[in-house]
Amino acid sequence: MSRPGLLTCLLLSSCVATEQSTAAKLQLGTWIEAKGRMVNGRPVVDEIDELPRGSSDKTEKVEIIAAAKPVSATELEVVGLRFSADSETEYESADKQAIQPFQPADGEWLLLKLRNKDNAFKVRTIRKSEVREQFKVEGELSQIRAADSEIVVGGIRLPFQQGASIGTLGDRSSDDPLALFKADDQKGVPFSIQASENLFLGGSASLSYTDKEEYDLDRTTERDSASASESLNLDALWLFNDKASYAIFEAGAGRSDTNNDNPTRADTTNESLQITRGALSLAVAERVQLLVGRTDFEDEKEWLFDRTLDGFRAIYNDSDWRVDVGAAIGRDFAAPANNTDGTELYMSLIRYRMSADWWLGGYVLKREDHTARDHEPVLFGLRSIDDPKVGLGHWAELGFARGHSRWGINDGGPINDEVAAQVEDVNGWAFDLLGRYTFDNDLRPSLQFGYAYGSGEKDSSSVQGYRQSGFNDNNAKLGGVTSIRYYGDVFRPELANIAILTAAASFRPLPNTSITAVYHTYLQDFASQTAPLNDLRIGAGSIPNGRDPNLGWELDLVFGYRAGLLTVETILGHFEPGPAFDAQEPATKFDLTARISF
Repeated sequence: MSRPGLLTCLLLSSCVATEQSTAAKLQLGTWIEAKGRMVNGRPVVDEIDELPRGSSDKTEKVEIIAAAKPVSATELEVVGLRFSADSETEYESADKQAIQPFQPADGEWLLLKLRNKDNAFKVRTIRKSEVREQFKVEGELSQIRAADSEIVVGGIRLPFQQGASIGTLGDRSSDDPLALFKADDQKGVPFSIQASENLFLGGSASLSYTDKEEYDLDRTTERDSASASESLNLDALWLFNDKASYAIFEAGAGRSDTNNDNPTRADTTNESLQITRGALSLAVAERVQLLVGRTDFEDEKEWLFDRTLDGFRAIYNDSDWRVDVGAAIGRDFAAPANNTDGTELYMSLIRYRMSADWWLGGYVLKREDHTARDHEPVLFGLRSIDDPKVGLGHWAELGFARGHSRWGINDGGPINDEVAAQVEDVNGWAFDLLGRYTFDNDLRPSLQFGYAYGSGEKDSSSVQGYRQSGFNDNNAKLGGVTSIRYYGDVFRPELANIAILTAAASFRPLPNTSITAVYHTYLQDFASQTAPLNDLRIGAGSIPNGRDPNLGWELDLVFGYRAGLLTVETILGHFEPGPAFDAQEPATKFDLTARISF
C-alpha cells in the first residue's frame, strides 16, 4: 500500500476507535473530572478522567472551575449555563477564607460548588480561582450519549470532541512512566481498544520525510540527502486487578529510504522488526513501583536521557517527593543495531514539589561504554523546573561531569569518524537557564529567553570539558503543542565547549495548533576542531577550524498540530555558519512527520 493510502486508512480507523474507546472506557456512576475549552460560547471537553470517589461525593454534588460572566447582581453564566446565588450562598477568597459577597468581573475565574436537586442547581459556594488553561466540571457521570458525542456530569450536559483523552483509575499519575508514555507526542499510545476488562490494545503509525541541504556547508559538492520513513507499532497493556500494576508490550516494524545526491554514495534502505517495549510494572509497596524489562528511561527535558533500554527502575512517588533509581543495558536482543549497544546506564534522580507546577531536583548518572567510543562520563547536578500553563515559568540546570571519553570529532581522521586518537579525561561543568512567559488569551502567546553553557578545553589539552551522557535528546516543548530540539534542529549540538543563546516565540492560531520560531547563536568556549559534537560533520569544511570560536546562528520554524489521535509536525531549519567554519554555505532542513496513535 502507498504511504498516502496507509495514512488515509489509519485516519479512518482511528476515528472509529475513538468512538468505541470513549463509550467503552467510561462507566456510568463513576466520579469524573471533565476538562475542556469554550468554543463559540459552548463548552467542549477534550479530557475526561475518572477520580477516586470520596465519602462526601454524593450524586447531587457538582463542582465547576471556569471563567464567569456576570448577568445580574446574583446571576452568573458559567460553561454556557446560568446559575443564581441566594442568601445562603457562601463567598470565599482563593485561599478559602470567607469574604463578603462580590460580583465578579467579566472573565474572572471562579470555583462554584453546586447541588443538583430535581435538575435545579443550588449555588452553595462561590470561590475566587486562579486562571487556568481549561475549565473543569467534577461530578458523577450520569449519561453517555455516544451518538451525540455528549456526556452528562452531575446534570450538566457537556459535548466532547473527537479523540478526547480518556483516563480511568487504571491509569497512572501524570508523571508515572505509563502516563508519560501515553502523553508523549512522539511515541505515545492511548490504548483505545478495550479487549477485555484488563486488556487494552493500541498502536501507532507514522510517516516522515526529511530533506537536508548543504550539511557540509559547501555548495560545490554533492552531499545533500532526502529520506522517507514509515513505521507501525502494535501495543498491548494488561492492567492487574490492584489498579496499580501492569504489563506492557510493543512490537514495531519500520522502513527508511535515503537518497543521496552524490553518485559515489549509494542510496540506502533500512528495514527493522523489533520488540520496542516489553516491561512489567509492579506496585511492590505503598507508593513504590518497580519496572523490569524493556522500558523508557526519560527525564523532563531529555537533557540526561531519553532511550528505551533493558533494565529496571524503582520509583517512590507521593504528593511531594519522587525518587527514581535504575540500571540498564542497551537494546541488543530483538532489536536492530543502535547507539545503545554495548552501553550501560546507572542513574538516581530525586525531586521535591515546591508548588503545583514547580519541582526542585538532583541527579547522579553513570554511563559505561564497551564500544570504541569509550564514552564514560559521570554526571551529577541540580535542576529546577516550573511549568505553569500561563504566567512566568522557568527551567534551570546546573551540572558537573567527570570521567573519560574517546567520543568526539576526529579532525585528523576520515570524515565522520567519531573515535578520537586517544582517550581523554572529562572534567567540566554546564548550566542551562530559560525563562518563559505565557500570556492568558486565546492565542496563548509565549516568549522564551535562554542561555546554556557547557565548558570546554583547548585541542592541545589532554582533558575535555563538560560532556552530555550520549543518551540525551535535548527535546522539550517551548510553548507549542509538540516537542522540539531546543538547541537547534539543524546544527543540533551537544552542550559541550559551547555557549548557546536562545530566543523563542510561540502562539496558537487555532485549537490544538501551534507555530513556534526559535533563534540560536552558537559560540565555542575555546576555539576547537573537536567539539561540540553536532549534526553537520560530513565534510572537511564543516568541521570547526579551531581558529575562531563563532560557530554561527540558526533559525527554526516549527508548526505543530496535535488533537485526539493525530499529531503533525513540520520543521523548517536554517543554519548560517560563522567564521569557525571554512565552508560558508548555509545548511537547511525540512522535516514533515505525521503520526496516528490509537
